Amino acid sequence: MNINTVNLKRAFYTLPNWVSYLTGICKPYPVGYNIICITKRCNLKCKMCNIWKEPPSDDLINAPILARTISNSTMLSKIQVAVFTGGEPFLRKDLSEIIIELFGKTNTNRVLIATNGVLGVKIIKDLNAVFNHKSSVGKQVSIQISLDGIGKVHDRIRGVEGTFGHVHSTIEKLKELKTCYRNRLRIGITGIFQYENKDDFKNVYRYALNNDIEFGCGIIINTEYNKVKNSKYNKSLLTDIKEEDLTGLSEDIKDALINWLSSEEKIGKMRCFAGFNSVFWDTNGDIYPCHHTSHLNTYKMGNILESDFDTLWKSENANFVRSRVKKCDIKGDCMLGGCNIASQKVQYCLPHYLVKLFTLGKIDLYKRLGYYG
Repeated sequence: MNINTVNLKRAFYTLPNWVSYLTGICKPYPVGYNIICITKRCNLKCKMCNIWKEPPSDDLINAPILARTISNSTMLSKIQVAVFTGGEPFLRKDLSEIIIELFGKTNTNRVLIATNGVLGVKIIKDLNAVFNHKSSVGKQVSIQISLDGIGKVHDRIRGVEGTFGHVHSTIEKLKELKTCYRNRLRIGITGIFQYENKDDFKNVYRYALNNDIEFGCGIIINTEYNKVKNSKYNKSLLTDIKEEDLTGLSEDIKDALINWLSSEEKIGKMRCFAGFNSVFWDTNGDIYPCHHTSHLNTYKMGNILESDFDTLWKSENANFVRSRVKKCDIKGDCMLGGCNIASQKVQYCLPHYLVKLFTLGKIDLYKRLGYYG
């Protein structure tokens, strides 16, 4: 995280969260991420996620509800980043309308969309609609495409033949679109390191480099959210991975993977701020600290279709949920899964800056704490 005016502001706003976390005296301000499950519908059959087997759910959060809830909330006014997840977000017919409403009526200046990249035509159509609208001027959309292998490896993991071909075609279209919109569009690839692709993972990394695309990574997890019980799709089979098995990857990527694979040794140093600096919205309007707790009623803070967000956020029930987060027993798995770790880094940005300043850049607090990626 670079030191600039925007990030310094966010660092300042994390102070109430620290006070709330340590003492419970004041209400926390969510200044990290709005993580929004836009839909649970999916067009793939991924081996490590059974969400596609779930009965279709109603997508109750639409553009007016989302924009109205955020714009009417003092608590949500500090959040500038919205993360859309699913299912597959681009299955929503009104996705471009939702982004346009957020850009036009809230303080959101960046939307990050996690996608499997299969619906290339729809992706380009929606992005053109957003970028051609006046509300998106000076705003940014980040497309984060899941890619777990090259060719047949990716197809096998994602459960549908031809998936890699569609992803490659989408990436080519996105690169062409980026020549028109430059800094307004970011393209990234996220690879999930797992037993099925451990020998091919370096090829995914090279693919990103060859296409001049940002690359991020995570490891396979197996929480109730993914509804997968098969031990073949969790990190237990990766415990014997050595540094020499990760040749061909950058030092940062290797550090991240090794750190995540040995998380049990470091997890005690990590604090979870889900429900303090970030919030998860389910498709039916239910509010949770994070998506990994969204299957547990004891972590439900409330529903924004039944209450305004600020009332919900300040309620005794929300306080009870936050007390559970502080001693959450699934932290060892979920903290290592992408948006969560990024959100936690936001909370640590102020001490990170101070440590960096007083040690003349010699100590990286993020790495000391295990926050890679």
